This record gives sequence, structure tokens and C-alpha cells, in this order.
Amino acid sequence: MTAPAIPGRPARYARPALGPQPEADTSPTDPRARRPIWWSAANWRWFLLVWLVALIVLAASDTGRMVFDTKLGVDTNAAGFYARLWPLWNPLEWLGTLQNQYIGYAIPMAPFFLAGQLLRMPVWLIERLWLSLVFAVGFWGMTKLATALRIGSESSRLLAGLAFALWPTFTIIIGSTSAAALPGLLAPWAVLPLVTALRRHTSLVGPCARSGVAVLLMGGVKTPYLRSALSCCPRCSS
Repeated sequence: MTAPAIPGRPARYARPALGPQPEADTSPTDPRARRPIWWSAANWRWFLLVWLVALIVLAASDTGRMVFDTKLGVDTNAAGFYARLWPLWNPLEWLGTLQNQYIGYAIPMAPFFLAGQLLRMPVWLIERLWLSLVFAVGFWGMTKLATALRIGSESSRLLAGLAFALWPTFTIIIGSTSAAALPGLLAPWAVLPLVTALRRHTSLVGPCARSGVAVLLMGGVKTPYLRSALSCCPRCSS
């Protein structure tokens, strides 16, 4: 027998109850049940993972060899590209040529290659970093846009991002004309700020500015591609 508890005084010791104890409910309906933790489709970790995988795949293909991008002068000597960008006539290439499309490589392709060359990185590695980055940016932009539009599940948004970045139009030209793939791959980033602002019913001034930055980063090398990418913006944001 145990002594009765004195009213008003807390029990100093608690003796465990005898007999079998009821087991905790760990069924799926129990809120305490442990569930697998997944990253959301718009999480930046997916961007880094896709960039890393794309870099490994591209670096394993013809390791140490350059790919022939449209403006090879940007890949090999970005500083020299900026030096000869200002005159309209360039006598050093193709027996002389008008630089009507050169300005499209000034942003963002040339700064990326210039940074790599200042770090003394080999040209082939800078090219692989650039191509994998363009692929990952397109993937992440589509997943973030699908999340903002509340379309599909997390898995289907990731699948949509991969299908978008692996679209044959991009994969065919990205190795030889990577700047031409930029408008299409950056189109979700031009639409995303507008969709977010319309969903939240906030001012459009800041989102329009961010959308303009995405358009600026498209480069404008191929005007038809740029027009096609921009034509989808009002439809997606409406």
C-alpha cells in the first residue's frame, strides 16, 4: 500500500503504473506520425542539383575539348570582344563583318566568360559551366512559375521543369547557339514577377522592373526568338 497524497503538496515521486501500457498511435492518420520531408519544387536546392547533374553530364562529353559556339571570340577572349564591340565594322572576322548582333552577347554571356577567364579556368570548362547553368535556370524558372500558378503537384512541377529544359528546340541549339536559347529559357522568369504580383494584388511597378531585368538577360541575339518569348508573357500572366 502507498500513503495517500497530502492535499496541496505535489507528489515528490511517481511510481510507474503496473500492467501493459497502451501503445502510441503511429497510424498515417496520426498527426504525430513521421512523414517524409521533400523539398518544394521551387526550392533553390533543386536548381543546384540540376546544375550539378547537367555539369557532370556535359563535362563527361569530350572532356577537355571546346564546343563551337556561335561567337567563338566571346568564349576564347571576352575582354577582346568588349574592346572591338564599339565600332560598327569589324575587319578581323569573316573578312570583315557588321556587328549587328554582337551587342546581344554583351549581357549575360560575355561577363560570365570574362569572369571564368579572369579566374584562369580552361575555356572548355567555362563552356560546360555556362551550358549547364542555362539549362538549370530554365528548369528552375518553370518550376517556380508552376508553383506560383498553383498548377499540379510538387512532382508534376519538377517533371514540367525537366520537360521544358529538355525541349528539343533548346537541346538542339544550346550547344552551338546557346545565346539563342536564352529568350525561351528565361521566358518563365519574365512572367513570374507579374504572376506573383497579380496573385497578391500588389503594385506592378517592382514586378515589371524585375521582368524587365529578365528580358535584358535574354540578350537579344536572335530577334525572332526574343519576340516569340515575349509574346507568351501577357497570356501566362493573365
